[in-house]
Amino acid sequence: MTRPFFNTSYKVRVNSADKSNMKWIIISIFLLQSAPIAFAGNKECKHSATELNCAKYINNYDGDTISFNIPNTHPIIGKKVSIRLNGVDTPELKTKDQCEKQAARRAKKLTKSLLKRANSIKLKNIRRGKYFS
Repeated sequence: MTRPFFNTSYKVRVNSADKSNMKWIIISIFLLQSAPIAFAGNKECKHSATELNCAKYINNYDGDTISFNIPNTHPIIGKKVSIRLNGVDTPELKTKDQCEKQAARRAKKLTKSLLKRANSIKLKNIRRGKYFS
């Protein structure tokens, strides 16, 4: 059963599936930041059909929408490309609910902090989504 996102006392509530998804994204980002750089001796970044290597973090709109520069791709598709994290749904910034807005700011700040410290960023399991069909 899904619990409400917030209650009248303005405490943030998240259902167990959301907690699990957030836990996995945090673990994944942590592993990416703490893992040794696999391409340290190789100046070129090779990509595959489902994986983009050497992505450079630019900024994030919120906790689950992030912009990257992807080297060795055409600028139309690789410069400041906006990526939505699959399976992660963070609170929205554009809302009148102040509790949700505050939670969204915390999610955005956490995402930014983790990605700015990452030694390398590899985008895996990429696919076209709702906004890129």
